[in-house]
Amino acid sequence: MTLTHHAVYDDEQRSYRQSVRRFVTEQIAPHFRRWEDAGIVDRELWHAAGSSGYLLDYGNEEIRKTCSNEIISRNL
Repeated sequence: MTLTHHAVYDDEQRSYRQSVRRFVTEQIAPHFRRWEDAGIVDRELWHAAGSSGYLLDYGNEEIRKTCSNEIISRNL
């Protein structure tokens, strides 16, 4: 059973979660096996993650409020 709704998330956090899931599906999943075999991910992944806003300033109070680290961790 997959839980698609977490009561602890507000609308903004659910939207962010969907965005992370889409990023994982489109940018990580297709390359995962190759990266595992190579023992390293392509540099382009870091650029794509940064461009999408997933490489965050964790010292930022606003970002901490969105639970972004937890959302990203649970969806990888």
